[in-house]
Amino acid sequence: MGPPQQASHYVGFDIPQIRSLVRGLKGAAASSPTLHKDLAAVLADAQDDIEGPVTSSPLLQRVMINLFGMPLYPPGALSSPLDDIADSSGRRCDHLEELKELEKDGITVDPSLAFLDESAPSRADADEALEAIRALKDKDFGVNGNRDDLRTLANTLTGLSSVELNWVLEDLSAEEREMLGDLINDTGDSGLNPFDSNGLPHHERLDLASVLLSKATPENWDILIEMFPGVQPPFDPGDDNKKGVTVDGVTWGVPDPPRPLFDNGVSPDDINQGAVGDCWFLASLVGMADQNPDAIRNNIKENPNGTISVRLYDQDGEAHWVTVSPELPLDENGNPAGVGGQQELWVAYYEKAFAAFYDQDNDGFAGSYRAIEGDYTDKAGPYLSGQPSNDIGADFDDVREAYENGEVVVTGTPGEKKVPDKFKNGYVTGHAYVVDGFTDDGKIILRNPWGSGHPKLYMTPEEYEEFFSSAGSFSTGG
Repeated sequence: MGPPQQASHYVGFDIPQIRSLVRGLKGAAASSPTLHKDLAAVLADAQDDIEGPVTSSPLLQRVMINLFGMPLYPPGALSSPLDDIADSSGRRCDHLEELKELEKDGITVDPSLAFLDESAPSRADADEALEAIRALKDKDFGVNGNRDDLRTLANTLTGLSSVELNWVLEDLSAEEREMLGDLINDTGDSGLNPFDSNGLPHHERLDLASVLLSKATPENWDILIEMFPGVQPPFDPGDDNKKGVTVDGVTWGVPDPPRPLFDNGVSPDDINQGAVGDCWFLASLVGMADQNPDAIRNNIKENPNGTISVRLYDQDGEAHWVTVSPELPLDENGNPAGVGGQQELWVAYYEKAFAAFYDQDNDGFAGSYRAIEGDYTDKAGPYLSGQPSNDIGADFDDVREAYENGEVVVTGTPGEKKVPDKFKNGYVTGHAYVVDGFTDDGKIILRNPWGSGHPKLYMTPEEYEEFFSSAGSFSTGG
């Protein structure tokens, strides 16, 4: 008898059956335009015969709707999606078969990576990346610093497949990981040359961390969080939260019971400020959710490994996908200690990603929740939309004009102000609101990012200009 067969790590994948499904999807994709054309013709003939609507079914009524001759609804509109699903499934089968071949050579891969839509992994490419990391140890970077070397390495690492990256992370020693983390995060001068360039700038560092975190298995997340501290922004809010929420004993974890990213779509009512004093950011997010909810949906995604990526924009309008782990700061009841939603988590992940990404903090807290506490009303919009913002002051007519031009308008109150009794139930000093519209009699409507449970403010032009001191506006890009 020969040696016992080693059990495969990749059970549960019936490749012949999946490839049969691929062929079926391809056939359905090819036939859907013909089916659509025939069905539309039958409906059109029937409609001519009875001289009126042939069906009350909205789905069937849409079959005859086309744009430039292209069907907008099924079955014809399914041709491209079915083709894409079939192609992706075929590539995944190829990937799995390559991993089975590697397994014969004693090279195993985490089963969670087996069915990814990626090129077949190369152990040689992983080893090359390992050697590039190790070559940095004790290297003399010269008068120009190490930034060019690190950028070259970053391109190498981000080009690895998920399987290759996890090989690298698992093969690095603790000392090598610490060495690499120190080099990437230290952007100070060498002391010999005040003009050298060391480490990676904030957004480049986070770009690298985000790509790696989106591909790493959960067992390797801690390695990356240790190497890139800002990717798990410390929950360290100060005293800028006017809501008065305090949180003791914060722990990191996934809310239990689990909640989806979205529940019944995107709504401004999803946003409820928590223990972080980031009303200026959340007011902008409220406006974005109100005016362009599709942008919110399109700018956040859950990756195959369970991490969350949020698309934010730098000051030049360049997009960056910021990846964070699914853990959130939780209060003693297991609910998000930062911003919360009733049933969904998209808002909490937006806040976490923004805390990691925001780079205009000058108090040494960049890469933390404290960094996003207390800023100006025109600052947050460009990070969310990629569009420039305008500091429009607090003139009522300018605020109304910006709102009626389709812009989100965030407006702020001064830090100290004596408030009349009629506004004490909704007015907060040193706080940001978003303009929610205007009444027929000319009053401005202001929404508080504390959530739908808090009343909106209604003010005359004179009252607004007395009790508000700043405003910023931005387009959502929609």
